[in-house]
Amino acid sequence: ARVINAAITPGSAPSGTNPVPSNDLTNFTGTLKDAAGNVIATTTADASGNFNFNLASLPSGVYSIEASRPNFITSSSSFLFTAHS
Repeated sequence: ARVINAAITPGSAPSGTNPVPSNDLTNFTGTLKDAAGNVIATTTADASGNFNFNLASLPSGVYSIEASRPNFITSSSSFLFTAHS
């Protein structure tokens, strides 16, 4: 099994948009995508803004996690994942 953990952190946002709230990080959707943009898995953040993707398997490669919620800017971050046996 492969477990990917990520977290949303409160912060500022460009003018005219909503910053990530510091007191309510619920209802953000986390989407794990491969390098081609294909959706691998989705999950919902807990009240602290933490995501957990529990996958049966995940090959080594470049992936991104996108955090989104209605009325907020969608943000994503890429990373290199190396599978170990």
